[in-house]
Amino acid sequence: MFVDDAKRIFLQDVKDKKRIAVGVHSRKGVRGYVGKMHTPVDFLKGKAKREYTKGGEVIVYNMFDKLMPKEEFDKLDDEQKKECLLRWRDRYSTKQIMETLNLKSYQFYRLMDKFNIPRYHGGGPLATKTSTTSTPQTDEVKTNLSNGFNISLHGKYSAEKLIKRLLSISSILEGESSNFKVNITISEDEEK
Repeated sequence: MFVDDAKRIFLQDVKDKKRIAVGVHSRKGVRGYVGKMHTPVDFLKGKAKREYTKGGEVIVYNMFDKLMPKEEFDKLDDEQKKECLLRWRDRYSTKQIMETLNLKSYQFYRLMDKFNIPRYHGGGPLATKTSTTSTPQTDEVKTNLSNGFNISLHGKYSAEKLIKRLLSISSILEGESSNFKVNITISEDEEK
């Protein structure tokens, strides 16, 4: 007898749930309508509805173009932080980056070391104003490939240009397995 009562209760429960589930689709709403729920945009007509539903203007920006506040920078993951710092170093001066992120110099360079970013760079085209120094008078680069690799660099350079020259030489030598003989002399120019 117990099995029959349990079976009857179970079948009655299933029947009630099916009736409830079907009834929700055709149930009359508060306003007397039967069917889907209406939102305010459904009541718009013609031009007003097209204006409301059309696509908006697409705005594209690059997070590396502008310096961001420290709060936003801290929310980025480490890979994005490194990418930001690398791009900013090409575009802005170290001082501008430190001021925007509200960092002291030791904090900034600790961050550079954490991401293995070289400390010294030449600054990007937007980082410095045009310098008043004239172009080097004896700018001479000689490359001799007859007896292997040989480079000579002569001239007067600003610190930024010299760093760029040395970095370009280092990129040429990257991946080489040969041994090289090096003689470097850099002296400060007394004439200004």
